[in-house]
Amino acid sequence: MGTIKITSWNVAHLERLSTDNLDEDDLQRRNAVVREIQKLSPDVLCLLEGPKGEEGIDLISNTLLGGEWIAVKAPDGEYATQGDQWIWFLVHKKHKDQASLLPVATWDTFASGSWKV
Repeated sequence: MGTIKITSWNVAHLERLSTDNLDEDDLQRRNAVVREIQKLSPDVLCLLEGPKGEEGIDLISNTLLGGEWIAVKAPDGEYATQGDQWIWFLVHKKHKDQASLLPVATWDTFASGSWKV
């Protein structure tokens, strides 16, 4: 496959940028975010503090990103995420059939342990 480009970005209040009734400042911000993602052109885009739920990320993917980057979703619909700010992995559409998430139970098995933080 060669190399892949992975980008992580915390876009503050991303879900607000997908609404139709934006003021001029938010419209400029939305356009700047979209341009930057297009310019970076990652194979994998990790969005931190993304929208809650699959419907929210689909709106971002389809509305803001024009379907160029697609959310990798849990096959069982389980994300073990709470609150309104989720972490999402979006892949460029050319990689969509090669990307998947581990089930939460599998992740927990590998990531469990005692971590002193």
